Amino acid sequence: MSLSGLEKAILLSISYSNIFSFPLNSREIWLRLISSEKVSHQRVKEVLEGLLFKNFLKKDGQYYSIIDKATSQLRDKRATFSQKKRQEVDFFISKARLFPFIKAIVITGSLSVNNAKENDDIDWLIITQDNTLWIVRPLLIVLATFYGKRRERNGDHRDNSWCFNMFLSESNLLIEEKNQSIYTAYEVCQADFVYDRGGIEKKFLFRNNWVKKYLKNFWNDRIIKKETKEYFNLQENKNLLLTKILNNLLFMIQYQYMRNAITREVVKKDLALFHPRDTHGNILIKWKKILKDVKKRTD
Repeated sequence: MSLSGLEKAILLSISYSNIFSFPLNSREIWLRLISSEKVSHQRVKEVLEGLLFKNFLKKDGQYYSIIDKATSQLRDKRATFSQKKRQEVDFFISKARLFPFIKAIVITGSLSVNNAKENDDIDWLIITQDNTLWIVRPLLIVLATFYGKRRERNGDHRDNSWCFNMFLSESNLLIEEKNQSIYTAYEVCQADFVYDRGGIEKKFLFRNNWVKKYLKNFWNDRIIKKETKEYFNLQENKNLLLTKILNNLLFMIQYQYMRNAITREVVKKDLALFHPRDTHGNILIKWKKILKDVKKRTD
């Protein structure tokens, strides 16, 4: 059975979210549509009805999915867990915003879309003032340790930890070309800026406008929404030379401490990505498996 280009794009988009057992309603499918072209929500809804009729999709309440485990009940359950974790997010912001060099605090991962499991970590992207990343990082580690939320790399894993797996300096917001993929495009669009001073969210999205070639609708929607966002304008630290010297010193100390344990991590003066597992590759494998099952039904 042959499918149109839009039908294939919708199945691609739904199957991607199904990897995370995250069924989508029609608007979410429209937002997450894997396409470089702008498509209307109404057109997506029409095609969804056709795919249901052809038995390519399942519908549970308002949510569409390809695999049975991506149910509305599971999504509602995880939304409840996520709401509880959001209270912890507010607590973290109340403490972390006192550090003057933090420009933005961003939730990534499952919590960013309210799909967290009960014991999931909270994954953070921290964006700092230039030449302060390696000053901010140890301060946040001390904060997490004090509240029993530090995630140990090689120690016993604590459930519900604070995982500071990404740090960016405000002048280095562009995702490197070698890492630009559908996976990172979704990560960019789903990133939840819960604290922002100086309009960093807007800068981040414009710097990563390459996302449009994967998720045109999602990127456009984010750009429109952030125009009304409230920002916190605090005075920047003026001791630039002293700050730079301290940041360089702390970078060397921290790099020497961690360098023998570095595997897939990226550690630079203005960038730190702590992802020891090949999450991207694992997701791609799961996605291909789902798509293989879909393809069998088109043959």
